Amino acid sequence: MPIISISLNKHDLQTLNRLQKAGGFTNRSELLRQAIQTLANEFQDLETISGKVSAVLTIVYGKKGKGIESNFLLHSQASLIDALLHSHTVNGECIEVIVVNGPADDVKELVKSLKGNRKIVSVKVAIIGE
Repeated sequence: MPIISISLNKHDLQTLNRLQKAGGFTNRSELLRQAIQTLANEFQDLETISGKVSAVLTIVYGKKGKGIESNFLLHSQASLIDALLHSHTVNGECIEVIVVNGPADDVKELVKSLKGNRKIVSVKVAIIGE
């Protein structure tokens, strides 16, 4: 198996170590392989949708907030968004739950754009209907 190296900040390394112990993984490589497979499955599910779809997106922004890029992105995709709930977490992050309805390709592009945004910590996607 090839060996690679990655750079992590202190917080991410602490998270990785905590997840390894809590998840019962024998080492960090095992944990990372499982995480990659989980992400690959999520992408596979998203890539296979077609036609008109409904989905729920859960977005977590970092402590510095949403930022103008995120606002612009969501406004540019307003025709997909049926409902949006914005709240603040107990640790100072912002969270949004968004219901989208529209062409699968447009939903895929929105999710890709959100995942590529540096202010966003995580994006979870639940496809409700195809």
